[in-house]
Amino acid sequence: LAEASRVLKKGGKIYVSIPFMFVFHGSPNDFGRLTREGLRARLERAGFSVRDRGLLSGPGSTLSQTLRYFFATLLCFGSQTLYSVWLHVFGWLTFWIRYFDLVLSGLGNAHVMGNVGYVVGVKK
Repeated sequence: LAEASRVLKKGGKIYVSIPFMFVFHGSPNDFGRLTREGLRARLERAGFSVRDRGLLSGPGSTLSQTLRYFFATLLCFGSQTLYSVWLHVFGWLTFWIRYFDLVLSGLGNAHVMGNVGYVVGVKK
């Protein structure tokens, strides 16, 4: 954010999306989980005003993903091959739950269980 603030002119825009309630997404590690307010505060400290924020995927996606990984872990018995197979099976069995995001993501408390959030900032 500091580098974006340095290179953008006044009025320049930044778009940031970040996982929140998301399975481990290490590449190679997982160090950044920010709440909606945490992301807003970081942007403001870096010299941006927040113009928009919301969810890219909401509570339905979080539930679908959690169930998928939970059951794959439960039923793999330590086998990476079975784990991979079950992830695909439960991915197919739970994908429909994500459609609840069409309704839930617009509700006031959806960010509490949001899967991936975004914020748009403008350099002051």
